[in-house]
Amino acid sequence: MRTLTRLAALGAALVILLSIGVNIGTEAAGDPPPATLGAVYAPQAPPSTLAAATTLATTSSTTATTTAPTTTLAPTTSSTTTTHVHPAPAPPPPPAPAPTVAPAAPPVPPPTPAPAGQLPSILVAIRGCESGHDYTARNPRSSASGAFQFIDSTWRAYGDSRWTRAYLAPREVQDAAALRLYQASGTSPWNASRSCWG
Repeated sequence: MRTLTRLAALGAALVILLSIGVNIGTEAAGDPPPATLGAVYAPQAPPSTLAAATTLATTSSTTATTTAPTTTLAPTTSSTTTTHVHPAPAPPPPPAPAPTVAPAAPPVPPPTPAPAGQLPSILVAIRGCESGHDYTARNPRSSASGAFQFIDSTWRAYGDSRWTRAYLAPREVQDAAALRLYQASGTSPWNASRSCWG
């Protein structure tokens, strides 16, 4: 807009300058000067000169009009790119350890009969005191039975499960059970008859 105003002022000044030029030319030809110097007037110029001045003014005005810059604001587009940052997935938990199962107690192997003549002499003495070496002996006052007088609970722990009570087992099986009990507990299971064999 300011450029347009300047061009318009320039065009007006050009018209004035042309008028002064025409005026100077007129005075040289002998025409009287205008009455008022402050007023802008159109001098009595010959038609060809006036037409040239008008054309020049119009051309200047047209030039001013056509050379005014047109400011066109390009539409602005705002583009927003949103980036979503996802946290890294948590690592999977370590696999649970396999449950530990206590191994089952191995079955008690059948007793190995003690070879003849391999029982410690103390067991031979205990057997003599407990039952008189009778493998079928039974105590009438308790569950003790057999040559070593096993009570039923001790027989279940050290005897052979194929026989429910000691007196029902063969002699070699009773000897093997007595040997296991002696190796585990010494002579203490037969303390009741210690006065006989000790």
